[in-house]
Amino acid sequence: MWEIKFIPETEKELSGLDGSLKRQVLYGIVKVSQNPLLIQDFLKLSIWGRII
Repeated sequence: MWEIKFIPETEKELSGLDGSLKRQVLYGIVKVSQNPLLIQDFLKLSIWGRII
């Protein structure tokens, strides 16, 4: 798992989200930190038009 660090702007934006949306965003961040995509995989997904 990768270490998650937020810049001050991110913390400010997260605090402005409502509870359920904030929970979804944080869940997604944790999920990606546990199994991040390599940049090569990201480029392949974006080229083929898949949803990430």
